[in-house]
Amino acid sequence: MKTRSLGLLTGLAVLTSTYVGNAQTPEPCALLTVGELQAAFPGSKPGRTIRTWEKQGILRCEWIFNTGRVVLVAGADSADDTPIDEAKTFMVSFVDPLRPDAERHVRFETLSGVGDKAVAVLEREDPAKGITQNGALLVVRRGQRQVSLMSVPPGDLIRRERADALKVLAELGKAIAKRLG
Repeated sequence: MKTRSLGLLTGLAVLTSTYVGNAQTPEPCALLTVGELQAAFPGSKPGRTIRTWEKQGILRCEWIFNTGRVVLVAGADSADDTPIDEAKTFMVSFVDPLRPDAERHVRFETLSGVGDKAVAVLEREDPAKGITQNGALLVVRRGQRQVSLMSVPPGDLIRRERADALKVLAELGKAIAKRLG
C-alpha cells in the first residue's frame, strides 16, 4: 500500500512541479456527471472538489465508488505537455519503481475522436511484468486544456474485455472534451 500511495503522490508531485500557469482552471467535478461516471465505475457517488493545490492552479475532483475512487486532475495546462507525457507521469502509480523494465509493459492507447488528442492506459496487475496493481488512466486534451482521470484500482472496468473497457474510457473522454470548451 505504501508503494501505491507513494507512486500516486510522486505522479501528482511531478504534475505540480511542471505547472506553467493558466488563468482559469476548469471546475473538475463539472467535467463529468455522476451518471457518466457510473457507466465505468458503478456505484459512484457525487464528486467533491479538492483544492489542496489551488494556489498552483490545480484542482482535483474525487468520486468514490464501492471498491475505490476516481480522481480527475485539472489545471496544469502547458502547451508543451502532451497526453502521452501526462499518462507516463501518472503511470508511476501502478508500476514497480524498482523494475526499470516495468514501463515498457504498459500499453498507451490513442483514442481517436476524443478531444484533440487522448490517451488511455488500462492494465491488469502482473507482478512478472512489474505492474503492481490494476490501473485505469485517461488523459484528454482539447485546445489549451488537458485533464487526467485516474482510478487505481479501476473497479469493475478491469474485468471487462479490453476493447470494451477502452470504449468506456473513450466515452468518458468525449464527455470531458465536450465540457473543456
